[in-house]
Amino acid sequence: LVQSIRRRDRRLDEQGEVRMEFLAPNPDEVDAALDAAIEVEANSWKARSGTTLRSDPGQTRFVRCYAKVIAAQKRLHFTFLKLDDQPIAMSIGEFYGGTYWAHKTGYDEGFGKFAPGILMQFHLVAHLARTGVGRIDFQGRMDPFKRTWTDQAVEASKVRIYPFNMRGAAAIAEDVARQSRSSLRARFAQRAE
Repeated sequence: LVQSIRRRDRRLDEQGEVRMEFLAPNPDEVDAALDAAIEVEANSWKARSGTTLRSDPGQTRFVRCYAKVIAAQKRLHFTFLKLDDQPIAMSIGEFYGGTYWAHKTGYDEGFGKFAPGILMQFHLVAHLARTGVGRIDFQGRMDPFKRTWTDQAVEASKVRIYPFNMRGAAAIAEDVARQSRSSLRARFAQRAE
């Protein structure tokens, strides 16, 4: 892996000035950092699967609000891999309980041949190790990207609670439909790659 990372780093260096940016923004700096992260993610495969923040305004509002709260508590962390000051990979994470929780990651597909997501993650892991973080939780499914970094997974469950009334039934139906659409989009996106 390390030789592959070095080779990709050199190839990307040939394209322009490459820089890693590790940010712990204050609440008033969150919007700019989040907007940059949303833009990177919008240029990824996630746009085709409909799982970007840009494709879900409700989730975006929640993330923006949550990010400001944890920024005030000095727990928010953004990572950007930049080429000539243009972010091409990003990670939004949180420090809590001695763990770095990777909430959202993405990379600009236009730079896919350089594996910017892998490069960013490598430098992020090294940065976290230097700062004494002992555990990283990638969250979600154990997909191939995460298998690059670990073969260990912690099982997690989602619990949703709905009121026993018409609004609860409507919410269940909406959630089932949204998850079905998201699942189908992800399958089609994987087949397209």
